[in-house]
Amino acid sequence: MTNFDFFLMSGAMSHYFGLAHSFWAMCFIANTYAVIIHDNRSIFKHPIKFHLMQSVFCWLGPAVIVASCLYIAPPGYKFVSVDLMMAGAGSTEMAYFAVTLPMQVTLGISLCLLWSIVWHLRKVQIVNFFVLKGHDFEASILSRVCQAY
Repeated sequence: MTNFDFFLMSGAMSHYFGLAHSFWAMCFIANTYAVIIHDNRSIFKHPIKFHLMQSVFCWLGPAVIVASCLYIAPPGYKFVSVDLMMAGAGSTEMAYFAVTLPMQVTLGISLCLLWSIVWHLRKVQIVNFFVLKGHDFEASILSRVCQAY
């Protein structure tokens, strides 16, 4: 194996697993969102179907992106440090469209879903506080106001 093959493989593998990590994080957060917010327990009723769909998305999605990097702009990856210890995207366009943009999209979706989960749990906590204190009228008004938002 030549030095060229090593950095090509090193860059492709680090790119692939970095993307796969962010895709899987988004899928786990989407599962949590479905269960907590929408009370959708079909994830537990058909776990193989959901896991298979998520596996296809989370393993093949990054593979398609990395393969397109290798195909569209060969060699695709180059050494990015002086001591030749790290390989990365070969051009700035590829670094943005194939590395940064997919991670920004998946992590942005994940953060929005997490924010929604926290907002929902906080809303439930406030309503439960009023119900426990015996203020059912205030709790019903508060739950209607929170549902409007």
